[in-house]
Amino acid sequence: YEGDSFTQFDWHLDGFAVSSALDVGSPAVIPPLFAISGYRLEGETPSSRRRGFSFLQAAPVRTGSRLRISAAGSGMGSFIPWATMFVEPHATKYDRDDYLYPTRRSLRSGLGIDYAYSRKGRTSDLVLSLTAADARRDFNDFGARDRTFTEPGRLTAVGANYVKRFGGGSLGFTAVVNDLRRDRALAELGRLPGETLDKAKQAGFAGLRLSLAGFTAGLSYTRESEKLRPAAMNFSKDLADNDGEGLRPFERWGDFAADVVRLDAEAPVLPR
Repeated sequence: YEGDSFTQFDWHLDGFAVSSALDVGSPAVIPPLFAISGYRLEGETPSSRRRGFSFLQAAPVRTGSRLRISAAGSGMGSFIPWATMFVEPHATKYDRDDYLYPTRRSLRSGLGIDYAYSRKGRTSDLVLSLTAADARRDFNDFGARDRTFTEPGRLTAVGANYVKRFGGGSLGFTAVVNDLRRDRALAELGRLPGETLDKAKQAGFAGLRLSLAGFTAGLSYTRESEKLRPAAMNFSKDLADNDGEGLRPFERWGDFAADVVRLDAEAPVLPR
């Protein structure tokens, strides 16, 4: 974004910084889907140093609950016959199909459950939300032609957002907890099955923000815990030193944790 490395990309949730300390360029937590009212992508300006991607949360309109169950299936066909003319060059033309895998990277199945409870009060708002997702994807095994391997992935996200309004200001509390499991992490980068990782990550975020007469102050805490295990104990890439980092491992393995405390404050310099 704006020519910067992806490792310098920033993530925000309801005004709080939630960039990961373990997976640079990624968010430490993913909020439940029903907790999000919108997104914003912005660059740094002279008046604001906030840049990157923001998850936005809005006050509920009314008191109530929402539930959604969504599913995705595979093997439902492809282009209708005459639609290939819109894709150039299509895989069935110019003998290209003879050089391509008959298998494709695809979504095998997907199931998502989203729930939210909202309470609209005269001086306070509350939103409790939950997302549970399970997806299975097929990736090409580039070690053997016409063969794929499946990666199961699961995500559970729980969120809470509470805002108390009073004369001239407000006090808000935001929290998100994630549990992420991937059996073949890094497969999306074209890795061989033996080069993927078994990934288990738990993360939690809590933030408190005070807004009063143009002055805002926020205090947040993020905790990340991650376990990475190799699918196969193979050091061939490390010995070949493809990444030019000497004796450092090609991918990090082991148990990792990070604790981050952030404090920010903003106040107008000149009176309005």
